[in-house]
Amino acid sequence: MDKKPKKSGLDWHSGFCTSSKAMVVNYLGRVQIIEELYLNDRPLRIDLIIIKVPPELKIEKAFAENFRTYNIFEYKSPNDSLTVTHYLKAIGYACLYQFNEKVDYKDITINFVCTKKPVALFKHLREDAAGRYRIEEKHRGIYTVHGELFPVQIIETKRLTGDENAWFRALQRDLTAEDLERLAELDSEISDKIHTDALWDLIMKANVKAVERWQAMGTRKYDEQLAKVVQDSAVVQDLIAKGKEEGMAEGKAEGMAEGKAEGKAEGKAEGKTESMDYFLKLLKEGISYEEIEKRTREYVNQPIATSP
Repeated sequence: MDKKPKKSGLDWHSGFCTSSKAMVVNYLGRVQIIEELYLNDRPLRIDLIIIKVPPELKIEKAFAENFRTYNIFEYKSPNDSLTVTHYLKAIGYACLYQFNEKVDYKDITINFVCTKKPVALFKHLREDAAGRYRIEEKHRGIYTVHGELFPVQIIETKRLTGDENAWFRALQRDLTAEDLERLAELDSEISDKIHTDALWDLIMKANVKAVERWQAMGTRKYDEQLAKVVQDSAVVQDLIAKGKEEGMAEGKAEGMAEGKAEGKAEGKAEGKTESMDYFLKLLKEGISYEEIEKRTREYVNQPIATSP
């Protein structure tokens, strides 16, 4: 997994972890999901592990067809390619995990999730490894590597289709407005089980043009999802907090002058509403998140004015 943040500033890794939970959302009570598992004191880290509890659990998903008990995931964002080096590193991580946890190596699988087809890696496995490996595309976008010590599969998210793969497909930069609308529909089915707010923040930042077209469609799902993302944005929370503080200061002043306790409550409510409206207005005008965050930070850092 990448150790340095990309210039885009998008946290693809956290998005992948949430997407993985969404992919097995109906099994959350029977699988254990571990994010960023460090293998020793040095920076050796597995991106994600899905552990089946109980081991005989069958997950009715194409990507989980080869699952065993301990299923290690290595994720590559749209900014990165899955290389031979990354492949060998993950094999080493699986060996270390087996040694550290004292589990049977036959109970481990390795799963790579990447946006683009790893052409050079496939060439190496097919041609440069003396015919030791065979690659089979068992399902569209899901490749099984035969001949490895551990069962290995490579998931190319751009080739995935269908609702059951929607959350892995969401981890890319070229979604359509229709993709977003369908994701919002699927999100409403799982929102009581996991929080997808941060994932949606990532999706909308990475697919600004699609978001604009989605907005133009004028669907109720767009308004609901936008309000949800904005409400839970860290920047908006700062803005709302600022509005609350201003409302409290104004309400306190009104209360002292007129003896009305409701001035404080009204000021807090108005501050929150105005903050949300301000953020939504800028977002709908097509202003980038970065510029909105800049303006918000400048506003939040202003001293709070109180009535005389």
